[in-house]
Amino acid sequence: MKTIDVLIVDNQPCARNALKALLRLSPIISMIWEASNGEAAIKTICEMRPEVVIMDADMPIMGGIEATYRIKQTWPDIKIIILTMYPIQEEEALAAGADFVLAKYGQSYQLPEVIRQLVLEKTDTQTIGPP
Repeated sequence: MKTIDVLIVDNQPCARNALKALLRLSPIISMIWEASNGEAAIKTICEMRPEVVIMDADMPIMGGIEATYRIKQTWPDIKIIILTMYPIQEEEALAAGADFVLAKYGQSYQLPEVIRQLVLEKTDTQTIGPP
């Protein structure tokens, strides 16, 4: 079975820990790295090259939407899932290159399935279902 390497980017350690615990339940997730902002995410991507980045939209230093744009310019094949508390950010995140957007505290449980579809089935973001 193919496994997937993931980078979790959130400035809140408790949010990163919760996401990490959720992803560890999935047999398709192999490695999980963490970063606390978009700038740190880019450095981690340079070193580790994850297939998927799960990124909070709002963070200090460099937010998730700006980081998404920068990451997609250099590594267009990396799948980026933006987590946001504000539905108004969905359009901005998708315009920056995000592959999927989820509500941070309402839909995070869907992450393993979204990752599976994005990477293993190479599904287009429009066909995965409502974010």
